[in-house]
Amino acid sequence: MLWNPLRSRVFWVPYYRIVMTSPIQNRRLHSYDEAIIALNSLQSNVSTIRQSLAERQKNAQTNLPRTVAFLEKSGMTMDDMRQIKFVHVSGTKGKGSTCAFLESILRKHGLKTGFFSSPHLVTATERIRLNGVPISQEKFTPYFWSVFDRLCGPNEVERPPYFMFMTLLAFHVFWKENVDVAIMEVGIGGSYDCTNVIPTPLVCGITALGIDHTSMLGNTIEEIAWHKAGIMKPGALTFVDSNQPPAALHVIKTEAHRVGAQAWVVPQLDDYDWGSFPAKKLGLFGTIQERNASIALQMSRAFLQAAKGWEVPATVRDGDLEVAQPYPLSVEDALGLRLCFWPGRSQTLIFDDVVFMLDGAHTKESMQACKAWFEHESPNQMNRLDPSNAGRDRVFKVLLFNSTGDHSFEEMLFILSTLDFDMVVFCTNSASKKMADNINHMSTMTDRLERCRLHKAIWDLMNPHVPSLIIPFLDNALVWITQCHGDLRRLCCHSGNGLEECNGSKYSEVHLKGVQKLLGDGSPCPEKLTQASQVQVLATGSLHLIGGVLEIANPDISMMSEQEKEQQQAVEDEYVSLGGNRSAVSS
Repeated sequence: MLWNPLRSRVFWVPYYRIVMTSPIQNRRLHSYDEAIIALNSLQSNVSTIRQSLAERQKNAQTNLPRTVAFLEKSGMTMDDMRQIKFVHVSGTKGKGSTCAFLESILRKHGLKTGFFSSPHLVTATERIRLNGVPISQEKFTPYFWSVFDRLCGPNEVERPPYFMFMTLLAFHVFWKENVDVAIMEVGIGGSYDCTNVIPTPLVCGITALGIDHTSMLGNTIEEIAWHKAGIMKPGALTFVDSNQPPAALHVIKTEAHRVGAQAWVVPQLDDYDWGSFPAKKLGLFGTIQERNASIALQMSRAFLQAAKGWEVPATVRDGDLEVAQPYPLSVEDALGLRLCFWPGRSQTLIFDDVVFMLDGAHTKESMQACKAWFEHESPNQMNRLDPSNAGRDRVFKVLLFNSTGDHSFEEMLFILSTLDFDMVVFCTNSASKKMADNINHMSTMTDRLERCRLHKAIWDLMNPHVPSLIIPFLDNALVWITQCHGDLRRLCCHSGNGLEECNGSKYSEVHLKGVQKLLGDGSPCPEKLTQASQVQVLATGSLHLIGGVLEIANPDISMMSEQEKEQQQAVEDEYVSLGGNRSAVSS
């Protein structure tokens, strides 16, 4: 059992201990679990974060030289970095989805892909993907210790923080694995993000911009655009979402001219020649994903042309902006878009009569897209249960919400308040028992609960007719919401009941009674919930919340079922038959 790191500076682990303020001592560790504990020791604690908040912008410029220093200390040089064919993507929203589309397309073109993203949902290995799959624990572990031992040895005074370490680790993995392309998603901002030590990206992308992370990036769209544009490098093509505030586009164009880069906006997805393929058929839902898909298409084509020495594609001028030209899609392009899978984004999980709809939206714009997706998906799930719609009145809809950081939760809740929920549950991102991969030292439980109280207070003002409830732990919240519906034995087992209690029909009743006891008499179960023919749960507001739900309900998020594999193969067969001679980029 792990001792609470917020009350003690020591992690107690069987047979050894790790002191949070010093590197691992007296024992060389080798296992994956030990690696994750060591990795978590690189998180900043609560008091350090609060002390440094006011200094963030002032100290941001030191981030890149620190990253380079740690890179060289870890055993890599900038010359080694130049051997890697990098693609770099920044943006406020959609950068992860754009990278996922891009990775899927290039993998369909036969390239060995590396993909670095953040945050992870269930396990830290998700941050470093090889050929679309999280790096295995067996590969992750030796790579981890080879870098950790160099940077965090017993005599090291300064150690890299968590995100910087994972960035450096990704560089090592992609270098040693000799990937054909390394796709890097920016963490926060761009100019001073530690991923920006990439010296010569072949292609860059900038997705939709908005107001976010204001404590680090500034309060205006111009300031934020400057940070995002900071990834552009001399001679590198940068593809930009055209649906930006004019002030943001002006900053991007100005910065491109200053550094000697080319910044082109992308065409609409309708403008591409889809041939016989189903037009705009994507693995991810929503209008914003159509723009992300267009960025990914342009980046993939430019990357393949740059890697093969082909000519740069043509553009047309639209006012002050160069517009990249659409082109005929190959089988690989269309399949890459169709089969793209990005967990936690517009994702549906079905457990008999309980349906989880998961979307990590955490900005105003992405929450609008989430709302549109829920309005589309909710009736689909009703029809799946009862095509006649006779049981529509017996569907119980729950909003499960949490928001972290400096995201504008008021705007997100206002958007969600227009949906027809029967109940709202606010909870933290923490479960009563949590995997080591998702332990968080960066906030206290008191802070998280206070955040929930703010969420509830705002909701009650906006929509007093829809009852709301705070349930501190996520697993308890899921048990209370589902109220013995669905095949959810995992929830009971996750929360500490013995396996013998998880078997048979009484498993959820046992856990539910425990949760009701914790909540007291002030949280009676709505009669409509217990009698519902289907329970729909929209979980949104934070990727960390989505990760918590997946950790409990579906921890093997990278594994496809046999049915899913068959469906994917059927799609591939269909597209190959439709494609005819449309194979590979050749024009």
